[in-house]
Amino acid sequence: MVLITMLAAACAGITEPEVIPVHLLPAPDQSAAVEPEAKATGANASPSAVPMPVRAIEANAPDSAAAGSTKSEPAGAAMASQSANTALGVSDASELTSPNDPATVPNISSGASHLPVIATVAEPTYTIAPAVEAVDLRALFNQAMASPDLMRCLGSSVGMENLMQLANLAPTDEETVLIRSCFIEADAANAGTSTKPVSVEASTRTLLEQGLDSPGLMWCLGSNLGMDTLLQFNERAPTALERMRAQLCLSDRREIAAWNAEWPKRVDAAFSSTECVNLVEPEYPASYYQGPLIDSHLHIPQLPDDGMGGFADDGYVAPRGAESDLYDTIPEELNPLLGRTVTVDEIACSLKNEGTSKAFAFFPVFPEITSPAIDVAYRAVEKYPSLFVPFIQASANGVSTLEGASLEVMLGVRPDFFFGFGEVGDSPTEPINPPPDSEIYTGDFEVARNHGLAVYYHTGQGRQENMARALEQFPEVTFIVHGDFVRPHIDGLMDRYPNIYFTFNDIFDENIPLFRFGDKADFLWAMDRDWDLMIDLAIDMYRPMIEAHPDRYMWGTDRGDIVWNYDVEVGRKLVEFGRAFIGSFDPEVQEMIAYKNAEALMKKHKK
Repeated sequence: MVLITMLAAACAGITEPEVIPVHLLPAPDQSAAVEPEAKATGANASPSAVPMPVRAIEANAPDSAAAGSTKSEPAGAAMASQSANTALGVSDASELTSPNDPATVPNISSGASHLPVIATVAEPTYTIAPAVEAVDLRALFNQAMASPDLMRCLGSSVGMENLMQLANLAPTDEETVLIRSCFIEADAANAGTSTKPVSVEASTRTLLEQGLDSPGLMWCLGSNLGMDTLLQFNERAPTALERMRAQLCLSDRREIAAWNAEWPKRVDAAFSSTECVNLVEPEYPASYYQGPLIDSHLHIPQLPDDGMGGFADDGYVAPRGAESDLYDTIPEELNPLLGRTVTVDEIACSLKNEGTSKAFAFFPVFPEITSPAIDVAYRAVEKYPSLFVPFIQASANGVSTLEGASLEVMLGVRPDFFFGFGEVGDSPTEPINPPPDSEIYTGDFEVARNHGLAVYYHTGQGRQENMARALEQFPEVTFIVHGDFVRPHIDGLMDRYPNIYFTFNDIFDENIPLFRFGDKADFLWAMDRDWDLMIDLAIDMYRPMIEAHPDRYMWGTDRGDIVWNYDVEVGRKLVEFGRAFIGSFDPEVQEMIAYKNAEALMKKHKK
């Protein structure tokens, strides 16, 4: 992809080609017909190609051919010869000392919508002939676009920097041979492909529709274009660079097929069967709350989105937030990833054995893996219908959210399935932090309102008035918030707005850093050590707040930063502490903050 960007940048001064609507681009499982194009000469040559003293490539034909033999050159050889010579600036067949005129090449032009079929090559040997025009970088790029194998070969053997220089400098003898070799290798990689283009009807489905049905294609389109850009193609034609990126994704059929096979495996791994041993229920002191518990803040880990075989995608740099350095300290084996370090069954088993009857579960969904990620949420609820209350935690590009139009697309994958949208917000842990009344969030909240979704929002520092404006603008939307930034202002917001709720997950505040980034044994030891002190501090802080609005507070754990957060021993400790805290209130209030307020929200937003 870096090569595409660099080559496109080198061609930036070239007039953009005519573009066609993206919905007419072929689906990745189709072979498309291409009409042969004229040679890149005269008006068809790139205007940015500057004449340079470049040596042409000459076929060193067998003696019989030199003597005027009429034996035909193999069709594939002619095709590869013309492809390379078009890119290298050979403007006329007479400049070749080949025994016969090469055939016209099915070339993918800047405005063409289909991909050429590359034939098997039987290539003669070549020597260097007198100088001709400079390299036509656009023609070279077009040929590379026609074949991912050619693109990879040019990038690895010639080098991206050298290819960039070919717009103004003559290729060396070695570069000429390497470029020629790449064309030959690309043809060889496609051995067995028919030498005649197969005519097919172009797809009438949009790129986004194709991507949602093909995880492999969406992985490429989402990474290189983004869902927001794909949606824009419903209203406008793509730019030249966007079209080139889309075309590359569509052309890489082997990679698409590999990812189409890989994603179902990753989803299945998230549900690897795990035996759940039923533990003896603990007995709590009489002063503790004894009834049902609903966890109103549970993060479900994401699917692994690294390369196949566990390798990271080349060139990707993750956006950095305020706590990125702390997350970097978490060892790979403790990083929560579904199907790799923890499974849905293991999480469900821990919730059952700790005594949590239900959980507001945040399922992460990204544009690149929309369908597989939503499949995880759907299968989890299907398998544990009484346990998980599904929220779609949709985000992209370093922001903890995405555009409303993209959220609408994601919700359409499983209509009327999700209960809520979140957790999203402007936490400083995110690299980019728009406030809750910003355009991107108000667009999301409109979608949430239209679908009857609750919104779980993490309010950032100094954003309480922004939160107030969002609450006022969307009175029909229920907002659930949490965190120490909004906590000092929550009473005032609840006085003014009936559509805001709060999760008190920070009642063991002193040990939260250990809970998120520390060692499991150290955390459990610290909880026992500081138990009475933390209970007293939590009661002093929350009692006046909860008693002022007992119908708007809920218990929660906010677990998911490190994999041992899901261990049953840890879950039991969180539940025990929660019961001790809740037990300090009047019995009626205990039930409200333990589960009844959460149940009331579920009834309000029932699908």
